[in-house]
Amino acid sequence: MRIALLTDTFIQNNGLAEHVRMLAKQLSKKAQVTVYTGRGSPLGDYDVVNLLHFPFPFDSNYDIIFPMGKVEADVIHAHSPLCTSRLAFKTRKKQGTPVVTTTHTLPQHFFNCVHMNFLEPLGWKVIINFHNKSDHVICQTKATEKIFREHGLKKPASVISVGMDFEKFKKAKASRFRKKYGVKDGFVLSASRLSPEKRVDWVLKACEELSIPVIVLSDGPLRKKLEQEYKHALFLGRIPSQDKYDAFAAATILATASMAETEGIIVNEAMASKTLVVASSIPVHVENLKGTGLIFSSYAELKDQLKKAWEDSELRKKKTKQALEVVKDKDIKVVAEKLLNLYASLI
Repeated sequence: MRIALLTDTFIQNNGLAEHVRMLAKQLSKKAQVTVYTGRGSPLGDYDVVNLLHFPFPFDSNYDIIFPMGKVEADVIHAHSPLCTSRLAFKTRKKQGTPVVTTTHTLPQHFFNCVHMNFLEPLGWKVIINFHNKSDHVICQTKATEKIFREHGLKKPASVISVGMDFEKFKKAKASRFRKKYGVKDGFVLSASRLSPEKRVDWVLKACEELSIPVIVLSDGPLRKKLEQEYKHALFLGRIPSQDKYDAFAAATILATASMAETEGIIVNEAMASKTLVVASSIPVHVENLKGTGLIFSSYAELKDQLKKAWEDSELRKKKTKQALEVVKDKDIKVVAEKLLNLYASLI
């Protein structure tokens, strides 16, 4: 089977790029995989085709990619609704190649960052149009599928996680993180992007009021503001992948107050790291945790749940043991098999 993965980001340090790299490596064990993108080279037994591109004017880390060239594949999996998606649908029109898409993005993820929330309806129109052009859509959770259906998704869909490399979690060492970053005691970990819809300020404020150490492993438009306001927190920004896994292993609690997620991968990562999760009560988090974490619906509840989780080591031990069993079906090996079966059904 020849599989083409089309993505606007591949070498960049973000969740989508990391997912495509991980997926390409795993799928290539059983199929011929080619990644079509702007910049990048293979990190496994697969090929990468660098399409014509130039740096995005407002952020040179990203590219504007010209959808030119020929895709030779039995199935195309398009991961980005912008540049490379045009090449995916152009190929299907010419060759009849089936196209699969994944619901990686919610409009508010972008428009909140640039303070242009009034454009969210337009964002939904673009994203839903992208998915409705495909033959099959991958939604990370049932809750995600419901959100997209409510906004106009018509195409057949399957619920499949983006997956995680469990081998990396097994190799994680809390002691290595503590030594490298000078962390001695327990701490609450915040790994959500520093943008308004993630409400990281809730976590930071609660930890400050409870006198609990907190470490922030992310970046975003609110970073400077939050650093100035919450001096007690340690802001590390984006750190190397292995350090991130080590941080999850070292953390006492992962806390997220996010209002919008397609999967909430950091919750899954904490579960795989045997770190207790305290999360907002959005349907995606509730579905992922299946009762193995602590849920809150208000700031007052967040503070209460953090206090309970911080003080009760037996609760943490019990919940994290359950969580590890729940999250095992999100191993990238399991995810790749599900996708291979889906691809075969479409060819």
